[in-house]
Amino acid sequence: MNNKEYLERVIRAKFPDSADWKDDFIEQLLNDGELLERAEQIIQEQTHIVATVKAQFLLQQIREEHLPLRNAKAGQAYSYAFELTDFPLNQLTILDIDGLEEIGLHYLPESSTIEGVPTVAGNHELTAQFEVTSSGDRGTKVLRLIVNPDPRSLWKELEPDASLPFHKPHTASGVATLGELTLVAASKRGRSHANNGTFRDDDYAFAELSDGWYCALVADGAGSATYSREGSRLTGAYFLEAVQQQLDSTEAITAEQALDPDTHDEALDRFLKQTIGQAARQTHERLTTHADLHDHKLKDYHTTLAVALFKKFGEHYFIGTFSVGDCPIVLLDTDGQPTVLNHLDVGEYGGGTRFLTMSSIFLPENYLDRFQMRVVPQKEFGQLFLMTDGIYDPKFEVENRLEQSDAWQQFLADLRGENEEGATVELSADNAQVGEQLLRWMDFWSKGNHDDRTLLIIF
Repeated sequence: MNNKEYLERVIRAKFPDSADWKDDFIEQLLNDGELLERAEQIIQEQTHIVATVKAQFLLQQIREEHLPLRNAKAGQAYSYAFELTDFPLNQLTILDIDGLEEIGLHYLPESSTIEGVPTVAGNHELTAQFEVTSSGDRGTKVLRLIVNPDPRSLWKELEPDASLPFHKPHTASGVATLGELTLVAASKRGRSHANNGTFRDDDYAFAELSDGWYCALVADGAGSATYSREGSRLTGAYFLEAVQQQLDSTEAITAEQALDPDTHDEALDRFLKQTIGQAARQTHERLTTHADLHDHKLKDYHTTLAVALFKKFGEHYFIGTFSVGDCPIVLLDTDGQPTVLNHLDVGEYGGGTRFLTMSSIFLPENYLDRFQMRVVPQKEFGQLFLMTDGIYDPKFEVENRLEQSDAWQQFLADLRGENEEGATVELSADNAQVGEQLLRWMDFWSKGNHDDRTLLIIF
């Protein structure tokens, strides 16, 4: 609308009478230079007011519009790119964001991205400096970023009561040469025990026995049993003593018996029941005696047990196993194919596991299935694993994955360093640090899995 049109609209609106002379007079007024100049000024002022108000409305719309930021987690890399596609946010360009540096983040204006590793958990208020693309007007907008705490930081590391009996180190690791094989083992107190100021209940043990025999075992003390930490430790010590005694008093197995497919099943089956079977019974009996001497209940020492007894015959390894509870024993061949060498007492519901301290496990219907044996050519022997559920649960989750080669390839890759922490275990006979590496690897984070962790590997 030009100034003449504006002036005519104003005059006719303010002087609506219809005298005969009106139209001619209005035409004279519309040619009045001073009136036209004033009308032009009014139009310009109105235009300026509308533009200013429109810009302020847009600025306020942008300030009021919700602009959510994806939550971050303290200690973990964070990257968030703004996608400003809908009105009114598509009218702004974010120039900078105040408050990011204090929490370990920074803003990249060229890509409209927030990046960094947040270090401070909490609900943080930030101030975005922005520019309206169409007008160049600038303003500020409040943003809120939630940084969730690192779950690991919420766990406490408490020491057990110094007055309690049977103190036990929170960690243990060991390496040994077993003939042509190498053994590495590590055990670590779980976060749940550390948080409650209780002891590590897991344990492991191994020994070179007479006549070329070797024995390795892991034991998982029941968390609900008062002295299970001692139960698992004593089980390892008692069992190794007992199996050595049985080897000394049992007729030796010859290479012919071990390797002849027509005779070895019966001979080795009898040998296993006499050696590790009797050792398990003797260990149970000694635990009973120990509990009586201390005026404790045997169930206070509840512990599982998984044992591998092995020896090299010529170019083959004989492996005999015995287990009570839910600790897997798995042999990987050189092609990465797994063979589970024991039956897990996992049950169909919570509490389905069994313990060496239960006399019922020695009943015939419960006892005979606890033995297994394999004769493995040396060239096919890859690794032998014994582990407690602190490893088994987070890394394999369910029992049938122990039999899947892809699950084991993932596990081996994890040991090689393909994990969130980048922790690497080099399974090499020349690696003097392998025990410490395995212990560090055990510090992995797995939501909901915070039990003691024990892993023994023979390779």
